Amino acid sequence: MRSIFADWERGDFGGTAGLHPDVAWVYVGGPEPGSGTGLAAMARPMRDWLHAWERWTIEATDYRAP
Repeated sequence: MRSIFADWERGDFGGTAGLHPDVAWVYVGGPEPGSGTGLAAMARPMRDWLHAWERWTIEATDYRAP
């Protein structure tokens, strides 16, 4: 996850290396909150979210073990 968030902090949201193809995800809040499984299903709402902004980044401030 650290390498993925490092990419996201730079604004590169294309990297999913290391994520399981059936990753479970949750989007809390935002324009279209929801959840699901799979990389393709995760990408669709993220892509829609990113198109609303000229430049958007994310920064992880804490990592926790499952």
